[in-house]
Amino acid sequence: MSIEDQLPRTIAEQVGRVPPPLPDVAVVRRRGQAMRRRRALAVGAAAAVVVSGAFMFAQGGGGAQLRPDGPQQFDPVGQLDYSQGLRAFASPDDDGQISLGGRLFPRKGMSYLDTDATATPYGVVFFDRAAQAHLLDETGKDTTLAPAPAGTHADFRPSSKADAKLPLVAFTQPGGEAVTVVLHDLRAGRVVDTMRVPCSGSACREVVVDAVDRGLVFVRTGDGTYVWDHGVTGKARWTLVGEGEFGVADARNGRILWSHVAPTPASNSPVADWAFTEGEIDAQLSFDGGHVLYWSPTLEPTTPDGQAITLEVKDAIWFTFDTDGSVLAAANGGPSVGVFYDCEIPSGSCTEIGEISTRSGDPMFIGDDM
Repeated sequence: MSIEDQLPRTIAEQVGRVPPPLPDVAVVRRRGQAMRRRRALAVGAAAAVVVSGAFMFAQGGGGAQLRPDGPQQFDPVGQLDYSQGLRAFASPDDDGQISLGGRLFPRKGMSYLDTDATATPYGVVFFDRAAQAHLLDETGKDTTLAPAPAGTHADFRPSSKADAKLPLVAFTQPGGEAVTVVLHDLRAGRVVDTMRVPCSGSACREVVVDAVDRGLVFVRTGDGTYVWDHGVTGKARWTLVGEGEFGVADARNGRILWSHVAPTPASNSPVADWAFTEGEIDAQLSFDGGHVLYWSPTLEPTTPDGQAITLEVKDAIWFTFDTDGSVLAAANGGPSVGVFYDCEIPSGSCTEIGEISTRSGDPMFIGDDM
C-alpha cells in the first residue's frame, strides 16, 4: 500500500479511538439562558436582527404561498398523532428534520415552525411573516386564528402562550397605536375576547404574552407585568402583578414562577391570593404547579413538603414539558446526534422517541423551548 493510501487510513483509525468530548453543561445552559432572555426581553438591536432574520426565514421553504396582501397559507402535511403529546423537536441543521406528532419532515419545508411557536394539545400555534397567527392541527391542516393585522410596528415580534388545562391560547397582534392581545378557544375555534394595550413606536415590541393559566393572561409591558381577566373571576379586568423588571417565567395551576423583582399584585387582582415561587426566567412549572424544571433531570418541588422527581434518562441536558404534561429530554447520542426521550411524571420513567442530526448546534424543541 502506498504512503498516500496508508496515511488517510491511519489518521481515521487514530481519530476513531479518541472518545468524543462530553458537552460542557455550563456552556449549554448559558447559551439557552441567553436565548430565552432575548425572547423574554425582546429589545435592542440584537433582538431586531433576530426578528428580521426569523421573518425572512419564515418566508422561505416549501409549502408557503404568499397572498397579495402579505399573509401566508401553508399546505396540509397529512394526519398527525397528538395523543401522546406533540413530541415536537427538530434538528438545528438547515437540511435536518422536524419530528411532529409521530412523523418526520424536512426542516427546510416547515421552516415556519420554530422555537418561538407555541405547542398546545390542539396543535402548534405559529406566526407568518405578517404576524398573523396560525394553527397546525392534528389533521395536518393550517388554520388562521384571527384576521391578519392591518399593519406592523418596526421590529415587532409576536408572542403566544397556551393554558395547560383549558383549550385557550393568547397571542399578540400589532395595529395602530396599540398591540392587541387575542384570547382564542382552540376547541371551539373562535376568539373569546381581545385586549387593546396602548403603545407607540419601539414600546410596542415590549408587549409580550408571558403565560396563560386558569383562563387568565399574563402580559408584560414596558412598565410592568399585568394580568388580564376577560371575565373568568369577575374581578378587575387589568391589574398589576409586578413592576419594572419583574418577570413571569411560567404560571400553572394557580402558581406563578417569577424572576428578577418581587411581585406586587394589586389587592383587587385575581391572582392576589395565588402561590408565588421565585425561580429562573428560563425555568418551567409542571402542569400541576408542583415542580420546577430547570436544565436538570431533577425536578425540584415548589412546596416544602414536596418530593423531587428524577428522570430516568442518562446524559440528558435539554428539557421541556410536552403538551400532555410529560417531560421531553434530549441527550448527545454521539458526534452530531441528538437523542430524544419522553419522560412520564411523576414516575420519571423515560422512553426513547427518536434521533436527529445536530451538526449545526443544539437540538430544538418546537413550540416550547427553554
